[in-house]
Amino acid sequence: MNGSFYELIEDIKLKQFILTEIQPYRSQYVELTEEGWKVKHNFLSEHLIECAVRGIGAAIGYYHSSVIKVVGIEIDDHEGSGWADTKSASYLWFLYNELTGYLPVPSLLFHSPHGLHCYWILITTLPTQLIIPLIKERLKPLNNIEVKPTMTEALRIPERKRAIDPRSGDSLHSIDFTELVTYDPIDVIGISCDPSDFRKTLSERKASLRSFIGSLAIERVEEQYTSFVDGSSNKALNHLVPVYKKVGLSVDEAISRITSKLDVSPLYSLYGELRNPTRLKKRIESYYRNRSSVNSFTTKSEVLSKKDRKIIDTLVAIHPWAKQRTKPIQKFLENLFGWLKYHEKIIQNKLYSAMFDYLYPFYHKNMREGYIPLPGSVMSKWNDRYNQIVSWLIKIHFLEPAPYPYAPAQGICRYYKVNQEYKSAETYKNI
Repeated sequence: MNGSFYELIEDIKLKQFILTEIQPYRSQYVELTEEGWKVKHNFLSEHLIECAVRGIGAAIGYYHSSVIKVVGIEIDDHEGSGWADTKSASYLWFLYNELTGYLPVPSLLFHSPHGLHCYWILITTLPTQLIIPLIKERLKPLNNIEVKPTMTEALRIPERKRAIDPRSGDSLHSIDFTELVTYDPIDVIGISCDPSDFRKTLSERKASLRSFIGSLAIERVEEQYTSFVDGSSNKALNHLVPVYKKVGLSVDEAISRITSKLDVSPLYSLYGELRNPTRLKKRIESYYRNRSSVNSFTTKSEVLSKKDRKIIDTLVAIHPWAKQRTKPIQKFLENLFGWLKYHEKIIQNKLYSAMFDYLYPFYHKNMREGYIPLPGSVMSKWNDRYNQIVSWLIKIHFLEPAPYPYAPAQGICRYYKVNQEYKSAETYKNI
């Protein structure tokens, strides 16, 4: 086979892997210019990816979309000269060996002009903004090692000719994509997940999400308070116990965790209050009795704008039912606008948005298109005849149903677009 044709086939194979497995964000990318990396708010086309893979034209960097199946990590000796001298090259391999002490050997490895790019292929797709923080937390002790790409940080598209065997470090002239090692997320991220996880019931997904997010929250707060010290035990309890309560630990489980810290606290008095089992239990129980002041969402009038109020008043004035239903309908619409404001905040928080995407498949995609989730279980709390109200709001074009299937068993509720443009009562009546 002609050498150049053989190389072209290999380049195309890597391009297809990037498109089908890495699945980069396609609406934006970065390009290396004389002034450095510049963001391009253009479409990342197959042609651009192929040129980058073949090393033709400017170097291109890509971002991750809202889901991730291939985890990338960049090793870069920022102060050295990369592969230009033996000392820098040795340091890069030292960093690589350090990294593989924390994570398994990568599925794919490429050398860049100043470092190494490592890739781990997962057996399933997970929310990017939920996973990236977990990996960063795991690799916090390492220097010159960054988790890239993310949804906000780009990574250079690898040139195929820069491929390296992850175990031997030798150059690879061909990559057998059918033989690449894939990993369970627990090996790379520290959580267990399989493809069937997204087919679980909503309650099962909620339990799974609470489990590993709770573990992360406990780990972070316990890193700050590894032991107790005289004079600061109250401060430690004020930080530890609310987290234990929030993630669902029982009082006995909280006592056990505090006791284990007391056992390794030489700077805390042997006669300290917390060493008394009875006093410790009473202290922790007092935290559990106090109700949390945090509400998941509020429909109080202060969250609604004057424009919202004007729309609500207009709709209330033209509802087609008896006068005695006016107040309940007003309350329903206030709840609806409060719910809308709540989800506008969620979608602006990348971590919470990813969590909702995990709990409710296609949440982020639908929200980007302007459709908000309106579960019957929520609306029934606003008004037990919510179906009638929703049908009327659809009829007057205030609500627009999303053109996507309703699958409650998979946690996919009905989505609607809310028309927040003010219209006069006469306009609604003429629809």
